[in-house]
Amino acid sequence: MTGLGLKGHMFAVDHAATALLIKRSFPSVSLTPMLLSVQAMELGIVSHLILDLSTHARDIALWPGSTFALGLGLYDRAPMWGFALELVYGVICWGVYKGCRPLLALIVLGNLANITLFSATIPGPERYFAGRPLIIVTMVFVQIVATLALVNVLAKRPVSDTSMLAGPVRKRQISHA
Repeated sequence: MTGLGLKGHMFAVDHAATALLIKRSFPSVSLTPMLLSVQAMELGIVSHLILDLSTHARDIALWPGSTFALGLGLYDRAPMWGFALELVYGVICWGVYKGCRPLLALIVLGNLANITLFSATIPGPERYFAGRPLIIVTMVFVQIVATLALVNVLAKRPVSDTSMLAGPVRKRQISHA
């Protein structure tokens, strides 16, 4: 993990899952700008603070030049717990959104695609990235673009009558009073 420079970063699929939380509160707004905005949050805006506080080493400065830093360091101390937290977060976002099962599968598989970053016993493509920062950046960029596109498509799919987490889906009653 440390050699890749990815320590403490939220997965692309969980950025997209955050858009589902926002979409639930603003159903009339298109999902596309929401997907773009949750990724854009990486460029200097405080984002996904709860996950970062849990997963980062004690390196989150609250303001520039601050000597006081936050972080519980799950990625360093208990990386598989950090991975599990990321996965659970994505599933919670899906549940609040009341998404379809293919969307849930995308969120779970998108997280599982990153599991090799957390365990030396699970072989993955990381060994090919050592000393090749351009490959890492390209891989992350492709993952972000693919994730945003897939979440956008799957989030528009109709929800079945039952959701694995939320139970039966109730249709809104329209009052004509």
